[in-house]
Amino acid sequence: MSRTPRVLHVEDDSGDAEIVLRELRRGGLEVDVVRVHDEPSFREALSVAPDLVISDYALPGFDGLSALRLLKARHPEVPFILVSGAIGEDLAVAAMREGAADYLLKDRLSRLPTAVRSVLAQVELRRENRQLEERLLRASRLESLGRLAAGLAHDMNNILLPIMMAEQVLREHVTHPDAQELLQAIETSTQRGARVLKQLLTFGRGTGGQRVSLRPERSIAEIHAVLRETFPKNIAIETRLVHADGVVLADPTQLQQILLNLCVNARDAMPGGGKLVLTLERAELSPEQARNNPGSTPGPHVVLSVRDDGTGIAPADLEKIFDPFFTTKSLAQGTGLGLSSVLGIVQSYGGFVQVESALGKGTEFRVWLREHLGDAIEEPHAASQGRPSGRGQLVLVVDDEATVRDVLGATITRFGYRVLPMADGWSALRQLDERATEVAVVVADVAMPKLDGLELAREIRKRRGDLPLIIMTAALTPEKRAGFAGLGVVDFLIKPFQTEALLRSLDHALSPGRSPASAARSP
Repeated sequence: MSRTPRVLHVEDDSGDAEIVLRELRRGGLEVDVVRVHDEPSFREALSVAPDLVISDYALPGFDGLSALRLLKARHPEVPFILVSGAIGEDLAVAAMREGAADYLLKDRLSRLPTAVRSVLAQVELRRENRQLEERLLRASRLESLGRLAAGLAHDMNNILLPIMMAEQVLREHVTHPDAQELLQAIETSTQRGARVLKQLLTFGRGTGGQRVSLRPERSIAEIHAVLRETFPKNIAIETRLVHADGVVLADPTQLQQILLNLCVNARDAMPGGGKLVLTLERAELSPEQARNNPGSTPGPHVVLSVRDDGTGIAPADLEKIFDPFFTTKSLAQGTGLGLSSVLGIVQSYGGFVQVESALGKGTEFRVWLREHLGDAIEEPHAASQGRPSGRGQLVLVVDDEATVRDVLGATITRFGYRVLPMADGWSALRQLDERATEVAVVVADVAMPKLDGLELAREIRKRRGDLPLIIMTAALTPEKRAGFAGLGVVDFLIKPFQTEALLRSLDHALSPGRSPASAARSP
């Protein structure tokens, strides 16, 4: 217990009260003792829960057992030690049955410090156990919500993908300005929906990303540039790179997502303007700090801080801010997934998030990430944004969603390819057997009935060792990537994706010098 324990002493005799206080001091106990002498003063003192009650048994118009019952009715978790000049066996049994933690005789008070230490230690242990139970329950609840979110995101991605790609097909055929505006609204909405789904998947720990060793200073510089162009001018943005040479093992996109989510929250907390400070520093995580943050390990860490001087967070909301779908914003401003996504990413890296806030003074989020003891590597550059075309090659498209097959087929055909759409893996294999030399590339979904994408890839590899595969998935986890290793997968497409991403994947798959998949393509 970090603060000084508050002990409520119920005793009408000042001499006996002094003896109790002297014994506590003699035992080396640092406690704050508040003395009351009767029932009214005891009831008033119970308006604030003490850490311990020590009570005499015989009191004027009142007794220790009555005091015990009053305490348990008001604060059942607070321990109670009964002190008596002559306590009989029946009284001792009755006191323990009513919930007393211990009982002592006044002529044997030398045991009082030991009893108090033992009782307070038990209280602290129960408190830690409750916190652990709450964490376990919260983790279980988040795990269940994560599975639900992943399943929901998969279905919604299959709904958004045809809309996103059909809009791009229609744009080339529609010329009326009003219709173009409607198509732009469709594109904006589907992209917003894709971002929300990405946050859902991140919250559900479904997107592991490709982790590389990198310096967070680059992510901070990129985010700073974005904020400078998009945030209101009445928000001053400052970066403080205390230690710019720290290296972490992380996915660059996810690291930017962490910073962006925290900065957007800071912006929303300063509607009238203010100051936003991004800080990068290194710190040593002590064993005690690691114990207080399950999943972390002691040692060198890189700490990213986002601080604002905005409205702050109400104390009642601090315990809930990382809960999925919890938000104090309007429905138009937020989904309540931003901080859940941040926490999910950081914890998947073995790190943790600290938050300090005061109403009217602002908030600071500190993200602790393990320092990677190695050199940073260059982050992969984005591929060209052009739209390469095919030369009549046959593309075998496998997806159990009819609308996905239709829109993929229409898009691929428009850009110079031929399409062979199949609804399941076994049908695709039969077509591959019949047209083995004609099929140039396979584009297949992961989640399919009868034969999923991984099993289909294995069967294709038995038939055509050289046939390139492109895998579509809502979330590319490290486990999925490892499962497809060595099966000829040349690219991954993260649903929902745009036409450019699909065409670049096909062009890469059919190029003579292609390499195995190293990054996932998404919108």
